Amino acid sequence: MNGTSKNPIAHILLADIGEESLTQFSMDPPPDTLVQSIGELGITHPVLLAPHGKEYQIVCGHRRVA
Repeated sequence: MNGTSKNPIAHILLADIGEESLTQFSMDPPPDTLVQSIGELGITHPVLLAPHGKEYQIVCGHRRVA
């Protein structure tokens, strides 16, 4: 990355991700197939976060984090 990207990838600690969210539409737990896939392959699509005060909020990827 050359430092000019408007969408940088960064490593954020789980402790820095807040619980509050306006974008979590599904109350269902992650399906077993998702849990199995993450266990075998890891997360292949990064979770999208947005800064919110001193924390970050999940914009996309709630079930992957769960």
